[in-house]
Amino acid sequence: MVNDHTVGNDNIDNSTQWVVQTNFRATVNPFSDRTGVSITSTGNGTLDGKTWIRTAADSKSFGTGVTPPPTLASFTVTGTFVDLLVDDRHGGGARPSWLDTSFTDAGFNVTINDGSATRPYSVWRKSVTPGSTVNLPAIGSTMAPCYIVVVE
Repeated sequence: MVNDHTVGNDNIDNSTQWVVQTNFRATVNPFSDRTGVSITSTGNGTLDGKTWIRTAADSKSFGTGVTPPPTLASFTVTGTFVDLLVDDRHGGGARPSWLDTSFTDAGFNVTINDGSATRPYSVWRKSVTPGSTVNLPAIGSTMAPCYIVVVE
């Protein structure tokens, strides 16, 4: 369930643009509300072929100015890890302030080309129990796109 019902730059409700996908790999567009964006490198190959969620880049601003930040989305997992691929502009490669300590640095990056630049996205991993519910954090920012979610 995606809680972000705001309308993004494309005039479409952000919640309707979060889509579960199969086969995470280079060349896919990671954001439903952007064109000309593609994954250029999946890092060390760990995430290749995994199930993932194509998010709305504009969901980055959900929760802006709200304390505590609300849950952006929640879902029931089938895997044992949830990875958030986070644009390094959100934390400079370090843990962003909105990301709790249950996520640890996976030690590699995914690279995304947004048409004007190639950007590193740090991979933050959380161990989960299959069948449990995962609550995803709101970013509350306008500086960089929302994260991408991969389930292992």
